[in-house]
Amino acid sequence: MQKNIVYIVVPFLLFSIFSGCRNKKERGSDGGSPKPEEISAYGMTLTAESYPGKVAGLFIKALDNGDTDILKKLVAVEDARKETEAIFGKYGKASDMTSEKVSGLVIAGWKASYAFFREGQTSIFGIKVEGGNAEVYATAVNKSTGKNGKILICLVKENGWWKVKAGIETL
Repeated sequence: MQKNIVYIVVPFLLFSIFSGCRNKKERGSDGGSPKPEEISAYGMTLTAESYPGKVAGLFIKALDNGDTDILKKLVAVEDARKETEAIFGKYGKASDMTSEKVSGLVIAGWKASYAFFREGQTSIFGIKVEGGNAEVYATAVNKSTGKNGKILICLVKENGWWKVKAGIETL
C-alpha cells in the first residue's frame, strides 16, 4: 500500500493533520457527559477498564458494519472539539460546532477513510500506550489492490474511557 493518508475531503485532512497522535500527546480530560456503564456489540463488551486494543477491536467491527450508533459511543468528542476550535482559532474564527456536529464529522471521516479497505479483513498487531494516549496498529486489506497495508488508530483517555481520535492514518 502506498504511504499516504486516505482522506478525500478537506475537513478530514485538517483533522488528520491537527489530531495525529504521533505528533501530539495531549491528555484526556475528566467531566463532560454522563459515562455509560458499558458498551456492547458484536459479542464484545467495553467498560471504563477496557484496554485500548479491545476498544480498537470494537471500533474496527463497527466500521466493518457501518454501525454509526456504536461509532458515536467511541468518538473522542472532547479531543475533536479542541482540535476543531484550534483550527478555527488559527484563522481568527470562533467554532460553533456542537459535540453532535463534531462527532458526525469524525465518523464521516472514519467511514471515508475505511472505505478503501475490505470489511472483515482488518486485524490488530500492536498497541502502544503512553499515559492517557494510545496507538493501535492494524493490518488492513486494500480493496483495489488486495494487498495488506498498515493503519494507525489513535486513542485518548476521555472521561475515564479510551476513546478513538479523529482520523485513520495509513502507514
